[in-house]
Amino acid sequence: MSIVSIESSIDRAKKLVRSKIRSMMDECRIRRLAMELHSGLSCHPTRESRCGEVLRMARRRLSLLRPGQRMVAPTRDGTTASKGSRSLGDLFFGLPVELQLEVVNKLFFFDLLSLRRTSQKFRELTMQNESHIVRHHIGQWVPLHITKLYPPPADAPPTLVYLTDLAYKQRVSTHLALSLARQIVKEMMGGRQARRMSKEATVYVLNQLRLGMAPLIFALFHFFETYRTRRLERLWGNDDDDDEDPSTAGLDPLSPADKRRLQGDIISQYPDNLLLQVHQMYHLLLHLFMRRMSSPSLSVPRTLGCWTRQRPPNQAFAKVLILGGIKEVWHIYRIKGYCRRRKALDKFLRKLDTERTRLPKRRSAFKARVTTAPQRNKGSSVALNLDITALSRSDYNHPPPPPLSKLAKLDVDDLTQLWTPAAEHRLILGGIVGSLEEVRCCGQFVSQLLGGVTESDDEEDDADGDDSDDDSDDSADDEVLPALPIGGANADYSNTLLSADGSWDDELAEEDSGLFSDDEGLGLASVLASV
Repeated sequence: MSIVSIESSIDRAKKLVRSKIRSMMDECRIRRLAMELHSGLSCHPTRESRCGEVLRMARRRLSLLRPGQRMVAPTRDGTTASKGSRSLGDLFFGLPVELQLEVVNKLFFFDLLSLRRTSQKFRELTMQNESHIVRHHIGQWVPLHITKLYPPPADAPPTLVYLTDLAYKQRVSTHLALSLARQIVKEMMGGRQARRMSKEATVYVLNQLRLGMAPLIFALFHFFETYRTRRLERLWGNDDDDDEDPSTAGLDPLSPADKRRLQGDIISQYPDNLLLQVHQMYHLLLHLFMRRMSSPSLSVPRTLGCWTRQRPPNQAFAKVLILGGIKEVWHIYRIKGYCRRRKALDKFLRKLDTERTRLPKRRSAFKARVTTAPQRNKGSSVALNLDITALSRSDYNHPPPPPLSKLAKLDVDDLTQLWTPAAEHRLILGGIVGSLEEVRCCGQFVSQLLGGVTESDDEEDDADGDDSDDDSDDSADDEVLPALPIGGANADYSNTLLSADGSWDDELAEEDSGLFSDDEGLGLASVLASV
């Protein structure tokens, strides 16, 4: 394919997404005008009715404060105390345990963790009934696609640690999806067009993209984590060999064919109707990540900012994906400023290279510490009782990554041999697509996430004239935008269905947690119904 045809395809993809976003902006504007017109015609209360309503509300508030209406109840020590002096916690723990568990089962996972941290009695209640609470949360709150990829342990009852691990992975996937959505809106619309969008339309588009991409990124999270774990498992059995050559100790013996076969085994776990979208999501993620790590194309900002370095090599991206996973991609992607992102990437790669060179010495020192240290905590379950409520903080680093001494042993696949060959083989062999030409490009995939639209013939060509602003850094990458309730003319998008309770999206925006949000509560059906 020639360079001219490639540029033509990119322009057509941009126009396709722009036309979709503009139609969504028009629908938001019409819906807002309709709401204003409806409120102006139907809501004309008189001044007396307003005053009467205010007086009635004031009487209800004051009636709660009258001391004559407070009931007196005996306490355990025989004295009398007013009912208003008892706290809500005393009333709750005075209920039978069955009723307490019914109340606990209605809580969101984020609220459950917060109460465990603030109340010792509540913590004891959850620890004594941990198995019952966890099983209920798995069936009620955890999305179906998460439990399919990470099923509960079969040999032991699931614990809160299992739920916390899943919640952290979903949180990373949700926040990375939101960061990708911001970059998509900025690059596809152009700097000038993106600034013309109203806040309501911007939030609406970001929500559509986030809801569509988060489950797919979670599947990629599972792929890279499982691929890294299985390759490390093949090496841990050789750690006790003292006769190894230090120069070749612990090197990965897998051949390219074995690596491709291992990737195919992991990919075979995904349903056919999910694999195509995950495959397109992988290429979109890789494209945006490379764009994020590339210096601006304009010569003046590149000269003033000393951005003389070229884009990182493909091997650097492969190391981040395989050895760091989606979590490391998110940590680097969310950093503001091109120079800071490059420094974070160089720091991660430098740690791996340093650990690889120091591997024999560090390995022998570690063995000496293990043989001399007393094993007093062997078999202890203290780790299961650690305070896991820190998950709600943005700087929480759970679960701990594999040690660098293990990661340094792995040889990294070539970026062209990672995911794509095994996924394309599965797509063709399983009859999911007739040919690779049916796999949509990034622009068409984004349009599909937004609901699908046909390219209009009267697309304005001047929209391409101000794309130079796309190369600047996102000054509002970490800005948390309020979530909009889904509804109106675009409520038929099958990949953005929400559960009946839309309050969780507000908590996601305010608390910045992303723990088992209802926007993915319908599981695979919410992503695959449109395929």
